[in-house]
Amino acid sequence: MNRERGSSRSTLLRSKILTYRPVNYTVLTQMKPLNSFFSGIVSEFKQITWPSRKETTRLVVIVIIFSAGMAAFLGVADFGFSRVLQEFILKI
Repeated sequence: MNRERGSSRSTLLRSKILTYRPVNYTVLTQMKPLNSFFSGIVSEFKQITWPSRKETTRLVVIVIIFSAGMAAFLGVADFGFSRVLQEFILKI
């Protein structure tokens, strides 16, 4: 009886030793999809045709001018609508 106990314990110990995987192996296995994702990002970035410095500057100036124009238009429209509201609707 004592012998059976020892043999089952040693069998259990052997099975645990044989199936033991280090933590680093598990972490590396779980990192493979993440590693693949980032390598895909790098390969996509290499395919991008980036604009030149001159073109970038020109486009930035266009955006700033357009934004200033829209701000001025909306400011004038807001001022006009507030005057109309004050003159005609709030006098009642």
